[in-house]
Amino acid sequence: MKSYERIARRMVAGAALLLLSLSCRSQEPGPIVQEARYLADPDSERVKTILFATIAPDFLYERADFFAQNGMHGFMMAHIMSSWQNDIWKQPTAYTPHAPAGRIVGEANPLLQKCRRTNERCRELGIEYNSVKVAFYKNLPDWFDDAAWRALCENFYQCAVFSRMAQFSGITLDIEYIAEMYHLDYPAYQVIGYPRDRLRSQAQQRGYELMAAMIKGFPDMIFWLLPECMTMYGPLASDLFSGMVSALAEKDSPGGIHVCTEGTYTTTKPRALFGLIYKTDLRSQQVLAASGDQRALDYWQRRGSISPGLWPLGYYREILDAKGTRIGYAGKKEKFGDRIIGSYADKSENYSAEEFHRQYAAGRLLARRFVWIYCHGQVFWQLSKEEMERYHTSASDTLPVVENLQEYLNVMRQPKILDDSSFANRSRQVREHRGRNTFTGFAPYWRHLGPFAFDQKNFAAPLSPEKTIDLQAEHTTLSGSGRWQRTPTDSSGYVDLAALYGNQKMPIAYSLAWVQSAKKQPVQLGFGCNDCATVFVNGKAVFHFDGSRNAVIDEDILPITLPAGRSQILVKCGDRGGSHWGFYLRIMEQAGKTKREVRWVEP
Repeated sequence: MKSYERIARRMVAGAALLLLSLSCRSQEPGPIVQEARYLADPDSERVKTILFATIAPDFLYERADFFAQNGMHGFMMAHIMSSWQNDIWKQPTAYTPHAPAGRIVGEANPLLQKCRRTNERCRELGIEYNSVKVAFYKNLPDWFDDAAWRALCENFYQCAVFSRMAQFSGITLDIEYIAEMYHLDYPAYQVIGYPRDRLRSQAQQRGYELMAAMIKGFPDMIFWLLPECMTMYGPLASDLFSGMVSALAEKDSPGGIHVCTEGTYTTTKPRALFGLIYKTDLRSQQVLAASGDQRALDYWQRRGSISPGLWPLGYYREILDAKGTRIGYAGKKEKFGDRIIGSYADKSENYSAEEFHRQYAAGRLLARRFVWIYCHGQVFWQLSKEEMERYHTSASDTLPVVENLQEYLNVMRQPKILDDSSFANRSRQVREHRGRNTFTGFAPYWRHLGPFAFDQKNFAAPLSPEKTIDLQAEHTTLSGSGRWQRTPTDSSGYVDLAALYGNQKMPIAYSLAWVQSAKKQPVQLGFGCNDCATVFVNGKAVFHFDGSRNAVIDEDILPITLPAGRSQILVKCGDRGGSHWGFYLRIMEQAGKTKREVRWVEP
């Protein structure tokens, strides 16, 4: 999947989250904010705000005071070294178009001189966290091609040397563009004789080598990784991550590793934001624990963090032809109609300044060191054509910004946190990696049946499993004849249907469990799904969502009444695309009860 398609799906998921009601609330303490109230951040220096942006070094040098005054502490700078295969010393570049052609290594490099001058100026004003952003825009070499990987690691070593000499604070690595390579069913791995049995350990080793090369060139660097590969991609991405952390841990690299989330881009509700950060941190710990490297897990606890990603400005939408094929991108309909203008041509808001305020205030509580903002285009500034030519930027820099830009800038300029002690306490547990047992009440086992074909236009259409429950009956599924199968629930509580059934092109599956209640009583179920779902209790639908979104713990609170005795809970969950498919469902704690009166049981 192309980058813009992944981003579009995340925006759809985020938009769905924005439409959900916050009216139902649990009785237990939790990360819940009904109406946002704010406090001035009493520790405003703890969390730094970083922008992911294409920004020219000369422009940043001249306008650094503007960014510093508006609460920005660094930039993930694109086009210094674009992709892993590039030579960072090669001249000329987009920012040094008049430099002599060739490879200029060291102090004489014109781009290094520009960047160092800019970074010195930025540090004087408190912008201390500029980094060189590098991406995997091109497929990586085969994992077993030693010569090609030596060349790749040499490129990253040189990038680290350049970054250190130019006085950057570190390196940002964006690994999203080759998502298909992280899956074990990637076609290249299916060739007869390919050493698939060693593939995962080899990916981990390559992550170690890549990071070791950067540490060698820049021992004190700060390292930002995006996106949250351990929850978004196949297992080889997690192996790459664990190898990187192992190399950092071996040297106890002081800068740490900071995973920058993209699934949070348009998630403005604190509860949902909390759930996504919690899930990412928990999964990171699971990946490192599974690697067997205790030193790496300890390093993550001490120096690792999750950095919430926000996307307030820079809007686009797909334009499709009559057959549903994408033919281009438009901006806000009220401004541009359906005219194709390109994905970077509209700097409009994705959500209001007030929603950004709430998101930013929650993100600061959840972040250990950094909050980052994705700039889809040059959304915080507008240049004249003369300035565009002088700074060697693009036409996107000259496009108008939103009329109420100052409202968005004020959010960062005057940082606030949510005035909610429960949310603050839970957030502290997550950012300190103490969130492993934050939530309880998940079913230890579910029985699953599927996958079935999904009519995307009629999710509510009943299929055979919801008509009659027979644990011994055989059903025709997309994988052939199938029965209900019992599987344990992940320690995080997430029911991962994608892991259970693989890539089945947007299917449906059913999950079944039972609870025992000591008496007839009201109970609350906490639920969150990716993507659409219906929850049945004793055959009656108590919840239905027919959209696309991320699975978040307790995104929906379902008040139900259980009869005395055993009750059946059935979840119908459908996938609308992307790499995730599954749900969370738990029995929420009952206020004032010292003993749980509802428990999960076997049939």
